[in-house]
Amino acid sequence: MIRSIFILNNQDILMERHYTQPVSREIPQNFALISSKYANKNEVPSVIIVNEVPVAHLSQDQLTFVAILGYDCNAYAPLQFLQRLTIIFNTYGGCTVDNIQDNYFILYQVLEEVCDGGYPLTTDMGVLTQIVPVTTSWKDEIDQFMKSNSKNTKTTSMQSNIIRDLPHEAMTVVWRPRDITHSMQSVTSTLIERLHVVCDESGLSKAINCQGTLELDCLLSGNPELNVTFVNHAPILDASLAKNVQITPWNRDKSLQLLPLDGPQVACCYKAIVDSNRLPLMTKVEQQLKNGRKEFIVSLNYLNVLPKNELGTPKIENICVTIPLADYDLQSETTQDGTTQMNLAEANRWIMWKAKLTDGRAQLVIRLEPRKVGHIARLPVVNVQYNVTNYVASGLACNPISFTNNTGKIFQKYAGNVEVEIEVKN
Repeated sequence: MIRSIFILNNQDILMERHYTQPVSREIPQNFALISSKYANKNEVPSVIIVNEVPVAHLSQDQLTFVAILGYDCNAYAPLQFLQRLTIIFNTYGGCTVDNIQDNYFILYQVLEEVCDGGYPLTTDMGVLTQIVPVTTSWKDEIDQFMKSNSKNTKTTSMQSNIIRDLPHEAMTVVWRPRDITHSMQSVTSTLIERLHVVCDESGLSKAINCQGTLELDCLLSGNPELNVTFVNHAPILDASLAKNVQITPWNRDKSLQLLPLDGPQVACCYKAIVDSNRLPLMTKVEQQLKNGRKEFIVSLNYLNVLPKNELGTPKIENICVTIPLADYDLQSETTQDGTTQMNLAEANRWIMWKAKLTDGRAQLVIRLEPRKVGHIARLPVVNVQYNVTNYVASGLACNPISFTNNTGKIFQKYAGNVEVEIEVKN
């Protein structure tokens, strides 16, 4: 939430607009004193704490746009809003002291329309110019003439604030150093989902909890902006975002926008609803009598054959079944395939079975004897863990990422991995 906007020229407050409640002028004045201690404006952190209040700022030409923030606002959203505000001010005459003095009433109307209750409202120029018309004056005609003759060496020396730097060139962010260069630019997007499944002996799922993360490994030059869109974007709408990421809910594609770190980072964490039919394996626990003794059969079977997708061919790896034996003694065990490893300790005893599927199934037969006389021989909890590569259980998928402020060739790679933990309870 943006509480107030102040527009400064050095230490002079030229314009202010409050959206939630009035903010003392002492905060922007103290900010001006702090920023004056830096030799270069670009060295000032883009978000700093002044009088225990977070303040975001962006300098453009003669003006410094200062946003007083609430504590519920991330770092990227106000910076993008201020960048958009500089573009709007350039459309309405420029980021100069003279423009504010000449068109104060019009620019104040602009500040009223672009934000409502601390949140961006009307930032589209096509809509904004219909609400607040852009005035034309003799000075504007001269500026247009000077722009059209900017290549003429006779008029170049007469120009003042006409050839301006782009807003992103005047902005720095604390989490990304300036002048980063990479000989080979690449972005790797990885969706990692962790599923915890609770099922009964028959393999019927009772509860599925899915938590996922989007991890980005960015090796990019300069200060690029990334726009990440998704297929089946529903899980992203309620995601927990990193400080340098924001979601644009007013767009139809529900995209994520971010100024990335130089290297790996977790962009967001989300929760998703996963149907049991999206699980590739089913775990069953059966009981049988053989030679007057009860045996327990743990079976792993293919529930669904996962088809090839844009990530590649899904593959099930690292299947591990663990059965604690706290109240039982193991009499015998046999496996159809794979190896069985017993780990015995003073306090804990369990079976760890590293299963290998043959024709889509694997089976473990164990015979347990209760340690206590009269104890009902029920199978303890069975835990199954495995990984599925090149697969995303929620159906979420990343579209090709679009870039702003970067014109080089960028190699993009996508990956997906699902970590499944099944708990069979009797």
